[in-house]
Parts: sequence; structure tokens; C-alpha cells
Amino acid sequence: MQEDKCGRIKEDDAELPINLKEWKQETTKAIEAWRADGSIAAMPILNAQPHSVESMMVFNTSHLPQEVAARIEAGWLQRVRRLVSAPGLPEPHLFKTTNGSVKAADVIVPSFGREEGWILHVDKDPDFWPDVEELQALFLKAEKAGGCWILFDCDGPVHEDLPTWEW
Repeated sequence: MQEDKCGRIKEDDAELPINLKEWKQETTKAIEAWRADGSIAAMPILNAQPHSVESMMVFNTSHLPQEVAARIEAGWLQRVRRLVSAPGLPEPHLFKTTNGSVKAADVIVPSFGREEGWILHVDKDPDFWPDVEELQALFLKAEKAGGCWILFDCDGPVHEDLPTWEW
């Protein structure tokens, strides 16, 4: 088995269970058919894998200044409101607030939220990282370690080499 930069496991065909071998063969046939006639109907989800494993770096939420944590929480709440009020619509990365208390440019939208913290995706391109100095340092640490995700958890580990804030 091999791992890519984000920790996804790439398996050789010999290691795949029979049903995954068949899935891979069918997907390959569909890609070849799509390339041959350009038919959208024959086009599979490109680069799809039946399963993958991605690594996550965990940080204590104390590594975030309170105002940055508030921006992430505001982004999560807006995402939830959007999903409830308009299910099925594509999600923009930034949202307008309903009460005007947070500007759209100030909102950081996590991929997932939970009572104890948030999960953010570490894009391979740093241009897509939030433009917040404290977050960029954490994204860089996670990216260098091969992490594809960051989990901010109130009970997560404190990294001694990174600053913390009391709140």
C-alpha cells in the first residue's frame, strides 16, 4: 500500500477485495467509453474511490484567539441555517448574516461543526486557506505533517510550539 500527501491509502489491485476490483474495472470501462464518444451518461465521477483514508491533525481550541473562534462559529451557524432553509442548493464559502452582526468577509466556514469544536479542510493550495495569520500557522503545521483536515477540539492536545490564548 502507498499513501499520498494527504494520507489517502492507494492500494494495488492485488490487495483489493474482489468487489472493489470489479468496481475499478467498471469505472475504467466507463471512463474509456466517455473518452471515446464524449457521452455525459458514460462519464463516472472522476477520481472517485470506493473508500479513502485521510489524516487529521488535532489542535486544542486554545490555539485560536477568541475572535477567530467566533468567526468560525458564525460560519458554522450560517452553514447550518443555509442547509436547513435551502437544502440541495450549492453552498458558497462565504455567507451573508441575517442580522448583520458579522460581515461576510469575516466569516470562516468550517467543513463540519460540533459542540466541542470544528473541522476545517486543509486545501493543497495555500491560496485557499483562510486569510488569518493564526490559522495559517496551524494550516502550515498540519500540511507539513501530511494532514488533510484540522480538528479544533476543546479537549484536544496543546502543541507547545504554537501560541495559545486564554478565553
